[in-house]
Amino acid sequence: MEGIAIGNEVVMEGSRIHIVKSGSSNVGQSCIDNATCVVNLFGNHPYDKSTFITNKTFDEIVTSEKNKQATEDLTCNVYVAKCHLRKSGSQYSTNYYLSISV
Repeated sequence: MEGIAIGNEVVMEGSRIHIVKSGSSNVGQSCIDNATCVVNLFGNHPYDKSTFITNKTFDEIVTSEKNKQATEDLTCNVYVAKCHLRKSGSQYSTNYYLSISV
């Protein structure tokens, strides 16, 4: 996915799969397996943000998701939150730390 940026128009190829932990009654998650970018048309195209959830605090998101029964596929939900990202590492590893603003 290197070289892809928000606003690029891309054609992707892969297989949509549904993953559920063995023995779990949870709904699991959807993902694109073996995803590859067939072509990147670049550009700065707008994308639909109408379904982004922007009116929740981090605490509300965590509380509401923990209290839901795991019978709903939340894979496609997009929550918008302000945060601070800190990168730390050495020659052997890199760690990223996310601090959520409330």
